[in-house]
Amino acid sequence: IFKKLLNWNLDTVLSKALQIIHKLVDKTKWKSEVNFYRDMAFYGYGQFELSLYPHWQFLSLTLDKLRAAAANDKPMFLRLVEGFDESYSFTLLKIVLQEYNTGPKLYVDEGFKLFTREGVFENIGAEYELRTLLKKIYIYFSEKQKEKINKIILSVFPQWEKYREKGQSSLIGYIKYGLLNAIPDEELSNYPAIKRQIIELKHKSGKYKEESTQISKLETVGPLLPPLDYEQMTFDQWFSSFKK
Repeated sequence: IFKKLLNWNLDTVLSKALQIIHKLVDKTKWKSEVNFYRDMAFYGYGQFELSLYPHWQFLSLTLDKLRAAAANDKPMFLRLVEGFDESYSFTLLKIVLQEYNTGPKLYVDEGFKLFTREGVFENIGAEYELRTLLKKIYIYFSEKQKEKINKIILSVFPQWEKYREKGQSSLIGYIKYGLLNAIPDEELSNYPAIKRQIIELKHKSGKYKEESTQISKLETVGPLLPPLDYEQMTFDQWFSSFKK
């Protein structure tokens, strides 16, 4: 039904769909010690098969149509996602990041505004979509914009990197290393401080390798015995069947 509605009145249906997604995020958001937060509804989206839950399929269909709007009708797209770039929700921020990735050259100002928001690199920097956009869009920034982005990246130091379990390797520099490696290689010669920091972190952590999110497949496990056998069992027999 939703697929048919999307072909009926795209603008109206996408607007309603994004409102529903926003409500699901708000209703299921997790408490966080920082402003940025994840939610139960879409946690794991993109890491497991999209058919796992109906609301994941709903989000996937919405993003497919939104992607076309981002590429072909920027005013409509920006109207539909108004406020998402100022949200603290991982899900809503990842929606705009994914769609900016569709046409980075179209969203230079929007990308710069998002990247320079306080706390975005520290909290969202581990997300593949953010680093991918940074790599694609960096060349379109002005010299002044690049210098500001570089300065922010060099100062990135999430609080959680300070803590580690006994015997665990230090995590300090983990987020910064990923962000620095998103800066295109051809740009590094222009910024010695960036290149020097990359070399230092490489000595500490090894060569950085960017990896896209891998989709995991979940499979259900059926009953140990035929359903009819369970109907004729006592509780003790049912319980013993699992021990076997």
